[in-house]
Amino acid sequence: MAVNEREIVLDMFLSLKDGKPGHIVLKDTLDNYLYLDKASRGFITRLYEGSIEKMIYLDFVINSFSKTPVKKLKPIIKILMETAVYQIFFMDRVPDSAAINEAVKLAKKRGLAGLSGFVNGVLRNIARNRENIALPDKDKEYIRYLEVKYSMPKEVTEHFIKEYGNVQAEEILEAFEKKQPIVARVNGTRLTREELVKKLTEEDVKVSTDTVFPESLKILELDSLNFLESFENGDFVIQDESSQFIGKIAELPQNAKVLDICAAPGGKTLLMAEKPEAERITACDISEKKTGLIEENINRMGIKKVITMVNDATVFNKKFEEDFDLVICDLPCSGLGVIGRKRDIKYNITGNKIKELAKLQREILENAGKYVKKGGYLIFSTCTMSKLENEENFKFISEFSGFSPVDFSDKIKDSVVRYKAGGRLISEAEKGYIRLLPGELGTDGFFISEFMREE
Repeated sequence: MAVNEREIVLDMFLSLKDGKPGHIVLKDTLDNYLYLDKASRGFITRLYEGSIEKMIYLDFVINSFSKTPVKKLKPIIKILMETAVYQIFFMDRVPDSAAINEAVKLAKKRGLAGLSGFVNGVLRNIARNRENIALPDKDKEYIRYLEVKYSMPKEVTEHFIKEYGNVQAEEILEAFEKKQPIVARVNGTRLTREELVKKLTEEDVKVSTDTVFPESLKILELDSLNFLESFENGDFVIQDESSQFIGKIAELPQNAKVLDICAAPGGKTLLMAEKPEAERITACDISEKKTGLIEENINRMGIKKVITMVNDATVFNKKFEEDFDLVICDLPCSGLGVIGRKRDIKYNITGNKIKELAKLQREILENAGKYVKKGGYLIFSTCTMSKLENEENFKFISEFSGFSPVDFSDKIKDSVVRYKAGGRLISEAEKGYIRLLPGELGTDGFFISEFMREE
C-alpha cells in the first residue's frame, strides 16, 4: 500500500496538538516507518521540521492572501496550507502544482471538500505572487520584522533583545536557522575517533572532524541511528559539544563518588564514567522512564560503574548528604539554547514559565549543595540563555556557605582559543562560568559553572 508522506506529516502536526513534544513525534514517526526509503523519510523530516521552524513566516504569508485569518482556520486546513506554503517557498525540488494539488486532495480526503476550493485558490495566488511578498519594515517595526523573518515569537524575540542587544540577538536568531549536525562523542573505552570515522564511513555516513574537542565528530547526513551497527554496539553516544565541556572542567580525586542529579538520558553520566578517577557514579532522575533511558545508554556503551536511581531532585535526600566528591546538576530549563534542534520549544516559552523554572532550579540547587563533601565540587548547567536561569543562579550558589567559584580557564583554553568568542569564554571561565551562544563554536546555547566547597 502506497504511503502518502504529506498525510503522515499532517498526522504528526495533529499529534503536536495533543501536547506531545515535537522531537518525540518525529522520532516515533520515523521509527514506525523504518521500511520507507531514505528519500521518503528525508521528505517527511524536512517538511515537518521546516514547517515548525518557519510557522510564523508561513502564517504571515497565508494571512497576506487569505480573507480568513490563519487562527480561525480549521486545524487540518491550517496545517495543509502551512505545509504547502513551506514546500512552495523552501523545497525547490517540489513543483508548486504538486504542493497545491496534494493539499487539496488531503482536504477532500479528510472530509473538508467544501473548503478545497478555498485551499486551492489561496495557495495558487501565493505561488503566483511569491516574489512580491515583503517582510515588515525593519526600521519601523523591528520586533515584528525579526518575528516574521526568523519565525520567532514576539516574547522570545524581545527576551533576546533585552539580554543581548539588537545585533547579537539577530545573530542568535540567524544561528538557530542553520542546519544543526548531530554530534557524536566517541566511546573512549573502546576505540579512537579515527577508528570511529572509518566505521561510520563504511556504514555510508558522512562525517566531519571540524569540532571543538578531539573526542567528537559531526554526523552530516544520517537516515536513522537504528540502522547503524556502530551505534548499537556502543561505539559512540549522541552528545552536543556544549555539554561535553562538563567533562573537561570536572575536578575528580582518585576513587571519586559522583552524583548526576538530573541525569537522563545519561550523556554526562557517561562522560564521568569514562574518567579513570571515578569509582562510582549515581545517576538520578524523576521517573523510571527517565532512568530507563540512562540504563539503555550505559548498557549500550558497556559501562559498569553506574548506579541508577529514581529521585526527585527538589526533595532533600538524607542518604546523599555530604557524600559526593562531585555533584552535577544539568537543570530542567526553558531550553532557549536548543531552539535550533527542538524547533517547537520557542512556541511554548513565556516569561512566567522562565520564572517558574528558576524557582524549581533554586530548590534543586539548594539540595545539591548539601550533597557535596567538604573539598568537593558542584557543577550546574542549563541549555538555555536566560540570566534568571543562569547568572542569577550563579549568584545564588555564590551565597551558599563555604562555596566559591572555580577558575577553570586553563582547562578550556586550548579548545576555545581559535574561536572568535574564545577570549570572552576564557575570561568568563576565570570567574567560574561560561556562556556558549549559538553560532560561536557550532554548539547549542549552554551555560556551565563550577563551585568548590571549602574543606
